[in-house]
Amino acid sequence: MKIEHYMWGADMQAEARIKFPISVDISGKKVLIIDDITDTGRTLRLAVDYVQSLNPSEIRTAVLQHKICSAFIPDFYAQKIIRWRWIIYPWARYEDLAGFTEKTIGDRTLDVSLIRSELKDRYDLEVREKEILEILQDLTERKEIERVETDKLARWRVRKK
Repeated sequence: MKIEHYMWGADMQAEARIKFPISVDISGKKVLIIDDITDTGRTLRLAVDYVQSLNPSEIRTAVLQHKICSAFIPDFYAQKIIRWRWIIYPWARYEDLAGFTEKTIGDRTLDVSLIRSELKDRYDLEVREKEILEILQDLTERKEIERVETDKLARWRVRKK
């Protein structure tokens, strides 16, 4: 099953939703639901409620990291996160950084050094210049942002839609 809650760059949808439901019969089975993290807890709550409706004999939950601010406490977790922070996993790194970069630019026109500096200040993210340039190029090609040359310095701004 796949559930979506967070989207591009930590933008949260109003509610978690099941994108791909379970396609096999799990009635009478023991089920372990695994997720990467509990943040709000809404994703796991939805998963457990949905799986419960399919009549398994038992449901357990596990996550890699459990934030104590979560409304849902999993049965198992590898690490407890006490101080809230955004965690970027390897499988979501590009999407998260692209989203944060676009948010950082906002309604301004910024160069790479300012973008890097603000990513550090706002989100405690240290991102190499090369990686930011790749993200900026991709966002430009997707017409999310545009490159502007001012005083022989490359800057970027969010495109007006």
